This record gives sequence, structure tokens and C-alpha cells, in this order.
Amino acid sequence: MANEHRARIPATERARLSQTQYRVELAHRHLGIRPEDVGCFPFFRANLRRIGRQLNQGRAKDTPLVHPFALLECSQDAEARRLWSAYNSVPASFRRLLRPECFCLAARVHPMRALELVTAAAVHQGAQASAILAAVSHPRVVEKTIQMALRDQGIADRNALHRATGFTPLPKGSTTIVNVQQNAQGQGPATYVLAPSPESTIRMLAEAFNEARQTQPAHPSPVRDTINVTAQLDRAYHDKDES
Repeated sequence: MANEHRARIPATERARLSQTQYRVELAHRHLGIRPEDVGCFPFFRANLRRIGRQLNQGRAKDTPLVHPFALLECSQDAEARRLWSAYNSVPASFRRLLRPECFCLAARVHPMRALELVTAAAVHQGAQASAILAAVSHPRVVEKTIQMALRDQGIADRNALHRATGFTPLPKGSTTIVNVQQNAQGQGPATYVLAPSPESTIRMLAEAFNEARQTQPAHPSPVRDTINVTAQLDRAYHDKDES
């Protein structure tokens, strides 16, 4: 890379640059970006370092460090592929001299979007690694379970093997019975009572008045009988006043 881009930096500029600055300048020109165009996003590098520590935890000493951008190699996303291409185009000795925002600028990917892509790739690869590890280790786990089940104290292991092979039926789940009772008075249909007609009410009053005065039963026409009784009471009242 240094031979490829050596002609792009004049000799006068190379003379005033240190070896590290010269390599950084070569890396910027290789990516096609200018140092003044590279922005600084808060917590971007810190989050990448945190992801990198988790990726390299338990790593053997003779294996190289895994950068979070390396997870994007197998991604099918277009932005992830551009970011991986920009990262992979720079030699490893030059990558550590550049800020991660430089690769995002060269790939035209926002740093926050880059974190999303790296996180999604880490989750996907972690799930695949867990599934592979479980599949590879399962035969040994079964063998160990059988060894423990053959012991006198291996009652729980024997029961687990019996259930796994179908030798004993699986326990039935708990059943919940909900008994709902309706209140016949509060929840039942409403009862409606029709009010008596005005004629029936008047006739009942007239019959009660006649029984009190020991008169004949009321005429079939209750309205007329009530009017007559009222007139008789009025005449009795006036006669009493005149006397």
C-alpha cells in the first residue's frame, strides 16, 4: 500500500510528516477521504471497544484480535458489505491508526447505523455458535447423564431419561376450572309491571267510596259514577253551609 500511494504525497509533505503521520495520511488517501471531513461521534469508539472486549474474551494468545467490523464479512446487508469492504481494503497495520469513523465515512454509513449492523451480526453469529456448540456437546451430555443415572443416587437422571425416551408418560399439566354463577336477582332479566289504566284506578276508588257509604256497587261506567259521587258531595257541602 505504501508503494501504491507514495507518489500521491509530494516529497516536501513527506519530509514534514513523521512515520506515523505519513501512514495515516496514506490510509486516508486510500479510503478517498480527508481528515477534516471525519467527524467524532460520542461513545462510538467506546461502544465498539466494549463489543470488541466481549468478542475477544477467552481468546487464545496466539490468535489475532477480532475487530467488531470483522463480523460484517458474512452479512448480506448492502451497508454492512460496504463498511466491511472499506475496512478490509486497509492493511491491518494501518487500520489501528485510523478512527472507526473513517471507515464509516468511506462506506457512507452513519456510525449509529454501523453499531446496529455490528450488533445484529454479533447476535446472529452468537446464536449460530450456541446452536453448533449445543449440537456438538449434546452426545457427551447424554453420555454423562447415562453415567449419572446408573448410580444409586441418580434417581433424577433416570427419571429424566425415562421421560426423554417415552418410557414413562409426561405429567399432565395443571387444570384450572372456572365456575361462573349468575345471580338470579342481580344478573337476571328485568321484570316490568304495567301500571293500571286510569279508568281502573277511578273505578277502584269509586267502589271503595260506595262500600264506605254502604251504597250500591259502582256503575260499569267508572268515570260517570265518580262524577256523580263528586257532585253529591258538593251539594251536601253547600247545604251544610246554607244551614
